[in-house]
Amino acid sequence: MRQKLRTATFFWPGSDVPINGTFPDFYKQYDSQIPFEQRLATLFGWLSLPKEQRADFYTLYVDEPDTAGHKYGPESQQVISALEKVDKLLGMLMNGLKERRLHRCANVIIMSDHGMEEASCDRATFVTNYQQHTSDFIIIQGPAARIRPKRLPDDYFSFDYEGLVKNLSCRTPEQPMRPYLKENLPKRMHFANNQRIERGHLYMKSGWQAALNQQEVKYCTGGFHGSDNVFDNMQAIFIGYGPAFKTNTVVAPFENIEIYNLMCDLLEISPASNNGTHGSLNHLLKDPYYKPVHRAPLSLDTPCETSDPNPAPTSLLQCRCASQTVEMVRLKHVLLIL
Repeated sequence: MRQKLRTATFFWPGSDVPINGTFPDFYKQYDSQIPFEQRLATLFGWLSLPKEQRADFYTLYVDEPDTAGHKYGPESQQVISALEKVDKLLGMLMNGLKERRLHRCANVIIMSDHGMEEASCDRATFVTNYQQHTSDFIIIQGPAARIRPKRLPDDYFSFDYEGLVKNLSCRTPEQPMRPYLKENLPKRMHFANNQRIERGHLYMKSGWQAALNQQEVKYCTGGFHGSDNVFDNMQAIFIGYGPAFKTNTVVAPFENIEIYNLMCDLLEISPASNNGTHGSLNHLLKDPYYKPVHRAPLSLDTPCETSDPNPAPTSLLQCRCASQTVEMVRLKHVLLIL
């Protein structure tokens, strides 16, 4: 919008609340009861507006197969039925674009924000099995469980997270949870620098959940997500179709944070500052809009002075220099070791 483009969104999360005081040009208040077909019909109505009123960027959100996955599990027949319903909706989308002669000029991205894991109480572990004294904290249960003091805000900074994490660590050889202080979690999680994030965490193996006790487990049936996103079952889907995308191309998995820069390139606008690497998805595109320019090396090659036209190497650097002192050779060896 700040770059003079119009936007239209139907139920994309956050679209019906003001962000920095602004709304999309076209949007709807969220109502889960509106059928998918009606949502698509509204989008086609927006696409049928006069060109000077039409939006440049559209989003459409449907909550399947997520809803069926949570209720029945990712391998259920209900999820298969939900996928068939969404597949039919995509067929209607492509047919509608073709009827409006937009199928050769509109770029379409189909994506999800997470995968789904089959839930089972057989793959749940309980803090009470490892710790007798639990009266001063609670466990925010799930596949990314967190430890929270009961007396807040009084104990927020004084609670003995270190002692509890130590006591819960390495109690059994096949323990499915690994207790961490948040500052020791893998840096790729970006989960350490906010006071709203509890300091104690239980990192779970794939498919596992943690809770204080058996009564507090949320998902014993159905499906859940929230595990480490490197696990296969947490992987999401991405399909790109349109004139900008290569055809019949399968690429290696990538992080969802890269999609924002890609969408900006498809719209030929400049992205705001973000955690993605601009240009990292250029291999998906026929003719990338943005081509990163890499900086030249800051250091230059140093010529090696020799008196012998074919000198025998006298150092690990494979070079013999007349001006090279013993001290210089020693220093270069140290740098090689580092």
